[in-house]
Amino acid sequence: MPDLARKYHLSWLDKLALAVLPPIAAAILRLWCGSCRVVARENEAAELEAVRKYGGCVYPTWHQRMFYFFHDFGARQVTMMISKSKDGEYANALALKLGFYSVRGSGTYQGRTAMQVLIEKLKPHEGHKAGMMADGPKRPAARS
Repeated sequence: MPDLARKYHLSWLDKLALAVLPPIAAAILRLWCGSCRVVARENEAAELEAVRKYGGCVYPTWHQRMFYFFHDFGARQVTMMISKSKDGEYANALALKLGFYSVRGSGTYQGRTAMQVLIEKLKPHEGHKAGMMADGPKRPAARS
C-alpha cells in the first residue's frame, strides 16, 4: 500500500466508480436486506435503555458481519469510523448513501485522531451512536 501520508491519487476510473457504484450498491443492499422476513434483535430494550442512560453508544462489529450492519444501522444515525485509504473511499461513499455519518481513520493510519473526532462528535449529541469494525489487518481475528 502506498504511503498514505500523501493523499492517494484517484484515477478517472476510480472517480467514475465512486460516482456510480455506491448508489447502485446501496439500492441493491436495501432491496436484498429488505427482503429478509425474519430479523431478530437480541436485547434491544437493554440497548435502548443504555443509549438513553449514557447518552449514546458504540457498536463494534466484524468485517464479515458488515453487510447487515450497513443495512440495519444506517437509519439509526450511526457515525462510522472508516479507513482512510483508497478502499475506504468506496466504503465511505456507500456508508454515506445508506445514511451513516463518518470519520476517517483506522488502527494503522490516523486511528487515534479519528477516535478523538468520533468521541467529540458523540459528546454533544444526546443519544448519538458510533460504529467501528473491531478487526483489522493486524488483528484481532473474529471468532464465530
